[in-house]
Amino acid sequence: MKKFVSLILFLSLSACFGVVDSGTASGSKDGEDTDSGGANANHFCPSGATSFANGMDATWVLGQNDFTSNSANKGGGVSSSSLNYPVGVFEKDGKIYVGDAGNNRVLVWNSFGSVNGDPADIAVGQPDLNTGTSGLSQKKMNSAQGVTVDGSHLIVADRGNHRVLYWSLSALANDMTASYVLGQTDFISNISASGSTGMNAPTGVSVSDGKLFVADSENHRSLIFDNSNPTNTMAASVVVGQPDFLSTSSGSTLASAHRPLAIFASDNKLFIPHYDWKIDTLHVHNSIPTVNGASASIELGDFSVASASFQPLGVSYHAASGKLFMSDRGNNRVLIWNSLPTVSNQEPDIVLGQNDMNSTSVNQGGAVGRNTMNNPHHIYYNGCHLFVADTLNNRVLVY
Repeated sequence: MKKFVSLILFLSLSACFGVVDSGTASGSKDGEDTDSGGANANHFCPSGATSFANGMDATWVLGQNDFTSNSANKGGGVSSSSLNYPVGVFEKDGKIYVGDAGNNRVLVWNSFGSVNGDPADIAVGQPDLNTGTSGLSQKKMNSAQGVTVDGSHLIVADRGNHRVLYWSLSALANDMTASYVLGQTDFISNISASGSTGMNAPTGVSVSDGKLFVADSENHRSLIFDNSNPTNTMAASVVVGQPDFLSTSSGSTLASAHRPLAIFASDNKLFIPHYDWKIDTLHVHNSIPTVNGASASIELGDFSVASASFQPLGVSYHAASGKLFMSDRGNNRVLIWNSLPTVSNQEPDIVLGQNDMNSTSVNQGGAVGRNTMNNPHHIYYNGCHLFVADTLNNRVLVY
């Protein structure tokens, strides 16, 4: 019944794909990425890609019934339409994936909806859509955060269990078992470690050009794996942010790292935001590193006009349009560059979540609304819509 109603709503809105009223928003079957936002993405955007402007309103919200609510799990129990500290967000082939960290699951929407608060279809990591407990097994997770999709698998950063899990796309369902584990020797261990096979609180994942990229946050590094034939406990081939696989100290140079909580790769480029006081910048590698300890090409964050970034956390790059997006958690905003920056600290062009580049307050200093944010985490732009995990408002915003 839900899918039938959604189809009717979709057909009635398809001519304009605009907001019907304060409680409804547009939906479409967008997003057929060949990788994480690569140049070959072929998106179905009947009304064209979103045109961004400072402080603009979001058009659709997940995790809440409206734009003026922000309680975890809508102030009640875990459900198919509730979120609790969402961190990761991704879209591919019209399906939306959200790392619902506080509920220890990944919610999957099989198609774009048309109504705010639309319920998800699947909860990966839980036996049903009404359970949110953590665990350590081949079926459970502990703080599911970063999410991405390759041609065959949903890939999840299971931060609390110090591992990355692969789940078969062809069998996505409640109570399913994971196919592969990285960072641990088996599905019942959760030891934090370094080396080429260890992890310590991995938080972000990305895939591009046959490689898997993992933000291994508390080891202050990012790992690159050959993703052509994944296997349990496979070793990383390259480490970024450290000179070797055994080093784990933080730093503030273009060759070092400090708590990377997200990562994004596309079009032979790698983007790594570094969280907290030591760096607070986004590192941009103009080519995928092939040796350990490679330096970034430029960094973004210490702006002269806009307020400097504070705890940058999420990043998304769309090669076809050239747009770069960075969530600036501590300033409660998302920054947009209309073309890929070529020099360090190039000023952003657009800000979302605030009305101008120098405002930084939670929910703009007032009540939650459709143009406000509170500690946004991961983001994803598919060439048509921007998805923002508005974490402390317990929702995902779609622009």
